Amino acid sequence: MTDINTVLASLRRPSLLIRAARFGLTDYNRTRDLKRVMGTSTCLAPARVIDGLIEKEAHFEATRKKGDAG
Repeated sequence: MTDINTVLASLRRPSLLIRAARFGLTDYNRTRDLKRVMGTSTCLAPARVIDGLIEKEAHFEATRKKGDAG
């Protein structure tokens, strides 16, 4: 695994996405939302959560680039 701080520092996101994330932060509940997104019944360690979310995002990005509408 790469250093989490290095990975997070290297991320570049569109400003619209950043604004949307900040807007949604008021309703965010880590326990509830991460269980649903990560598909687990327990809360994971932050490093595992970040790795899992980056993997999921890479999968979604590959699907988007293929033009898959599913």
